[in-house]
Amino acid sequence: MALTFDLEYYDGSAWTAKGASDGVGFYGGANGDPFDDTAAVPVGDYQENTHFRTTGGADGCTSNGNHVTNLKRGTTNSLVEIDGAAEVNVNTVTTQQCLRVHASDVSPFTVTAMSCFAYDGVTPATPPSGFTAMGFEQGDASFADIGGSANALDLSTSPSATDHYRYIGLSVSPTSSGTKTGQLRVSVTYQ
Repeated sequence: MALTFDLEYYDGSAWTAKGASDGVGFYGGANGDPFDDTAAVPVGDYQENTHFRTTGGADGCTSNGNHVTNLKRGTTNSLVEIDGAAEVNVNTVTTQQCLRVHASDVSPFTVTAMSCFAYDGVTPATPPSGFTAMGFEQGDASFADIGGSANALDLSTSPSATDHYRYIGLSVSPTSSGTKTGQLRVSVTYQ
């Protein structure tokens, strides 16, 4: 059994997978442009927009102009701004507003545990350097710090199937100036 994993977003008409070597970028909002993918996020604030980025650094969102829904942590962990709108409760975010984790195989398998966390890209226990990563699973009541494997977000179990989906929201806040990098890891235990 060789599981396949995709990170996907809903582009307004279909789920679109991020390429294997592409990334997710979090940006500030310059001049009121909710889709600006060049502005820095101010230290201590959370991102104003989210984009898939290609290996070469280009905007990887679909050509029809639809972008990843931005889920900015609000003034408390239980609140979220969806694409710059007024704050609402985190538990009101829909699956199509989340990023979708898709685990699949040609043979059915049962997920006995699944989790995700952000880390420095080297040591899973080490949170990313220079920013705080927050996340939630769709339906949760609040964001949680998901920096490092000790803070992994539990994504629950699921019965036997060939496709397993989880819906997550991510928000980041820099703790210092400059470009930041980290990795998101999804861990699955299955049988």
